[in-house]
Amino acid sequence: LNTLTILPSVLACACIKAAIKGLSLKNIHQIDELILNIIHCNQIELNHTQYIIEQLFQSYLQNIKPSPRRRCLAPIDTSSQQCTKVK
Repeated sequence: LNTLTILPSVLACACIKAAIKGLSLKNIHQIDELILNIIHCNQIELNHTQYIIEQLFQSYLQNIKPSPRRRCLAPIDTSSQQCTKVK
């Protein structure tokens, strides 16, 4: 693979690593391993690494609690209104 394929993948992994660190999640070393694997890989290995990243984040997302429901600051009028035609 050329650098145009590898560089975005490495940058994506770096962003993912920063996001995981920001969320204080465990297994940050797995992202380091993924970055090292991407540097010297072929297309099949790159696709497999992408799959691993997706699975990793799916497992992390299940552990994150949803944010509390927020009330809308402005009331929304859901009643049907007729449009007036301008002559």
